[in-house]
Amino acid sequence: MTRHRDGMFIGPPPPDMENPIGRWWCTVCDCLATECTARGEHVWQMKWMENKEQPSG
Repeated sequence: MTRHRDGMFIGPPPPDMENPIGRWWCTVCDCLATECTARGEHVWQMKWMENKEQPSG
């Protein structure tokens, strides 16, 4: 796990994002990691995305 540790730490979100969320992204398929066709074979990294869901509270 330690060799992939740097992929877990991403910088601050872009300032123009109102509700940012970090998601795992497949760099090969160019899609969310949950939609990746070759789990365990492709490179995943964290990517800032706009969270469409409203925060509770």
